Amino acid sequence: MKIAFVVSFFDLRNDVRKVIEIISLNHKVVVFYKPADEEKILSHKIDNVEYRPILDRNRTLPNMIREQLFLYFKILPQSRNNYFLMELFKISNLKNNKAIRRGKFVLYMQRVLPRLMSYDQLLRILKPAARTEISDIRQFILFSEMVDDYFMSRLIKEKKKIKIYVYSWDHPFKHTRFPSYPKYLCWSQGMKEDLIKMQGIPTSQITVIGASQFGYVYEFNKKLSEGLVQRTFPFEYVYFGCALGIRELVPSELTIVKQLAEITLKIRPDLKFVVRLYPQLENWMMYDEIRKVHNVVIDDGFRQKDLSIKADHIFEKFEKIHHSIAFLHLGTTMGLEACFFDTPSFIIDFSCRGKELLSMYSFVHQTQNEKYLVNASSTNTLKTIDDFIHFLQNSNDPSYHNLNQMVKKQFHLTSFQEFSTVLIDD
Repeated sequence: MKIAFVVSFFDLRNDVRKVIEIISLNHKVVVFYKPADEEKILSHKIDNVEYRPILDRNRTLPNMIREQLFLYFKILPQSRNNYFLMELFKISNLKNNKAIRRGKFVLYMQRVLPRLMSYDQLLRILKPAARTEISDIRQFILFSEMVDDYFMSRLIKEKKKIKIYVYSWDHPFKHTRFPSYPKYLCWSQGMKEDLIKMQGIPTSQITVIGASQFGYVYEFNKKLSEGLVQRTFPFEYVYFGCALGIRELVPSELTIVKQLAEITLKIRPDLKFVVRLYPQLENWMMYDEIRKVHNVVIDDGFRQKDLSIKADHIFEKFEKIHHSIAFLHLGTTMGLEACFFDTPSFIIDFSCRGKELLSMYSFVHQTQNEKYLVNASSTNTLKTIDDFIHFLQNSNDPSYHNLNQMVKKQFHLTSFQEFSTVLIDD
């Protein structure tokens, strides 16, 4: 019997591909994917792995009505602002004006209509086509959020063994497809609590196994301990990781970058200000204005043609964090990753609360950022320029490592091999 992985964003998730590759060394593995993703999936094929498109979509009129009912009346996570902000993020990156207008209309209706329909209800009433071959599969491992509702409906109705790995720390706060039937696997005890509170998943169905994404941190630390890490920049610097993929908010982020760079030049002229561009922002021309800032160094050599990032570039990212005097950001997983090194990690909270949901304040104050970063350590939250100046003048203060210690206690690092073993463990 075979182990199945149902995947999306396959080109962007190096860690998922690595886990599948490890498991395929000792098990027969099948990767299921949406036909629309075929080109991206097959461009990152792994040897000895079988690939099957999902063919269970059944676009009958009754099914289309069921889909529309769920779209407009679906139950949202308690952190509604996270959901709406991420939907605005998706809409802002659409290129078709008609699609943008439709997206905004749907979002408006979701705000005003009652929340009546759960994902479980949708899965019960959908009628899948059942054309995908699955009889030879022993267990199915899926990643949040679900790839195909019809496929999930079929797996549950046929009582297949299903595990859902909650891929990111923000998924419990923003996604709406968490069926009650499967077992769930997550990063940490805190994330288990998020699934219980935000998605209503019973505690007995959730197991903490660590984070696949942090497997690269584990490998980097091993390289570091063996003296195999070489320094990229021959100068001292502050490292800023861009976090915004929302076109409307990028100018606000760049205003903060210029502000911080100018303060750094004034207070610590011995330091450079290195800016890592956001990989998934398609139009990097938006960053042209900061390329001219005197002490800014642009870190942009890591992006590939399809937006994926090579493993060597991931290790290079960690090396640059490790050798910086501080890592600054506005809300990104890199802010957590930085805490596994001896580098203070700061989230920037300069913006004031306003009425607009699509704002810098809303982005910074997403629920996962507040829980794990903003409220976790006041010394690692920069609320004013004076807070940043104080850091530059007192960068050796041990209190700036408070967040590092808390994150290391909450999130256990595991190797890819260990993670892969636990992931498929019966």
